[in-house]
Amino acid sequence: MSLILEALKKLDREKQAPGKGVVVLGPNAWAARSEGRSRLWLFLLADLLLVALGGALVFFWLRPSATPPAPSASQRAARPEPALAPSHTITPVPPPSAAPPLAPRAISPPAAAAPVRPPGPSPETARPDFVLQAVTEQDGQPVALISDRLLHVGEGFDGMRVVRITPSEVEIEIDATRERRTLSF
Repeated sequence: MSLILEALKKLDREKQAPGKGVVVLGPNAWAARSEGRSRLWLFLLADLLLVALGGALVFFWLRPSATPPAPSASQRAARPEPALAPSHTITPVPPPSAAPPLAPRAISPPAAAAPVRPPGPSPETARPDFVLQAVTEQDGQPVALISDRLLHVGEGFDGMRVVRITPSEVEIEIDATRERRTLSF
């Protein structure tokens, strides 16, 4: 309760004291800042409009016209129109009469279905060449750089899987044929 009483007494003392004036020492910094921002936005808007106008002009300038320009009178006179030879006459084709009857054909049994192959590279197609570029260790595990890909044992790509990594060579297995190859430096 005493805090409230003290606050009220202080308020009464301030009311009875002569008014204190406000001294302005310089221009308002906020007004200058907002004026600068408005000028910046105006500048950016003008730049945007100029870029849009320039882009539209370039688009319409470089756009090919839909119709070729008509030849001038001198160009038409220099290039006479070719006359049709008398042998070029158009003869009308009579409409087709009733279609001829179809001859019976022997029905052949359906061909045996081709074996279904799983998706992926087929053994007949050329296999990609896998190139061993480097062998190192990462977190205590051997790692091989094969055809720009970093692989651990068990990982692979393009139908190939790494089986074993040694300091001088890498053994891989081709998935489609289960063929094992050794890549070395």
